[in-house]
Amino acid sequence: MIDELLKYYKSNLSTYSLVFKYMPFLNAMVSFLFVLLIISGYILIIILPLSFAAPSYVKGSAIFFGGILILSILVISFFNTKAKRILNNHYSIQVKKGGWRTEQFEDMQRKFLSEYLKSKGLYSEEKLNLLIKILEKEIVRSKPPTFLAPGAFLALFIPVWSQYAVFFFKAFDSTKFNESTSVFVTFTVVALFISVCIGTFKAMFSLVEDFFMIEINIKKRFLEKVEDALLFYNDTCVDLEYVLNRSN
Repeated sequence: MIDELLKYYKSNLSTYSLVFKYMPFLNAMVSFLFVLLIISGYILIIILPLSFAAPSYVKGSAIFFGGILILSILVISFFNTKAKRILNNHYSIQVKKGGWRTEQFEDMQRKFLSEYLKSKGLYSEEKLNLLIKILEKEIVRSKPPTFLAPGAFLALFIPVWSQYAVFFFKAFDSTKFNESTSVFVTFTVVALFISVCIGTFKAMFSLVEDFFMIEINIKKRFLEKVEDALLFYNDTCVDLEYVLNRSN
């Protein structure tokens, strides 16, 4: 039953089936740029310790990473505009400002799902709760691709920079103020850079999860919709009970 529900969601209610399939080229381009951004970010982190020995390599990697980042922002901006047109043309949802994914779109998905669950006899508080528990277990059993995990940044960063740190601390004279200051500033900047990279990566990944039709992403999105359906179901019951009490 779960497989049937997930298959229906993927084919009829997912963001890809409702929006992205109408712009396959842009969808593929955003996915490609995102993967390229990850790879270039990894490379930049790995070769940063060579900033003193081979600054040209670091500079080239930084320029490449920055260029991919800027191109990604431009393409996503165009993608957002195109998605708004699709919502207006296919679902009569008008979005004037901000991102294309609005509450109206979320409500539309939830209503479609609620109607489907009703047709399957699954639209009750007890069955929705059971469905949520089953999906949570399914998600725990599933694992995202390793290269997409934010922790992969640290897995690559720590071994390289630990060796660099040993070499660096052996090389400088702690009695000289300028060298001590340089070490402090260098490692402070690096720490901030890694924190920003990981935070930015996690934010971008949550933004573009829908671009990757990976099983765990489908399950997560479907779980969110079922939880929304349960919340709406409970709200409806509360409103109905309030009306009945008022009438009595």
